[in-house]
Amino acid sequence: MATEHGRGTYANLRQHESEPGKSSEPETRQRQVAADPELAALFAVEVGTALVEQQSVTRTNGAVGTVIRTYRLLRPKQ
Repeated sequence: MATEHGRGTYANLRQHESEPGKSSEPETRQRQVAADPELAALFAVEVGTALVEQQSVTRTNGAVGTVIRTYRLLRPKQ
């Protein structure tokens, strides 16, 4: 397990090297979303503030194993 301040605690599971091909690389997607009331409270911003949502999906034998969503504030271009 790994803990990161402000981000949470994560379990690190390792696949057995003797089982090649059973798990896939994570599929990662990123998109801009508007903060809902819960996310706005977590980030201490107004509802509707632009955030970046990143979603990673890992599959094992074709079935979804994990879905991880992370959010960050959208940084304005400088």
